[in-house]
Amino acid sequence: MISKELFCKTIADVQEQNRKISEFNHALGKICDSAVVFDADNLYLAALLRILKEELDDKADTIEWWLYEDVRKCIWFDLEDGRRMRYDMPTAESLYDYLTLPFEQLPFEVESRFSFSRLSVQRCFALHRSFATSYRARCWMRKMRKNAQRKRNSKKN
Repeated sequence: MISKELFCKTIADVQEQNRKISEFNHALGKICDSAVVFDADNLYLAALLRILKEELDDKADTIEWWLYEDVRKCIWFDLEDGRRMRYDMPTAESLYDYLTLPFEQLPFEVESRFSFSRLSVQRCFALHRSFATSYRARCWMRKMRKNAQRKRNSKKN
């Protein structure tokens, strides 16, 4: 698997190249009569993103979402009791952790009515169906159900 250091350096390089292309497009736009887009179909970048996606098993395209969507970089999960659970990913390091660590090890923030508190996912067994939207979440829930079934079976014996 790709190291965290190499992943973060790669993401930083992609962001820097995107910044340069954006500046160049802006400069071209000043001297051209119509909208100009330079480097729209960059095959090198597309190949690099495919390699990162494959290497980190990113079936939900989280890397591309993180790079290109202009939104708050966090994932929300709804709990059955009405609270919400959030994982913030403002940095490439936190994105790498989200893609590589088991859900139980991620530092989630749990929103109650008026505040947030840190919570381990292991204590949140009763998750709402919206949590199951991502591939990793479905795998985690399947694993938790199997473990719970094993515990029930061992208590019966």
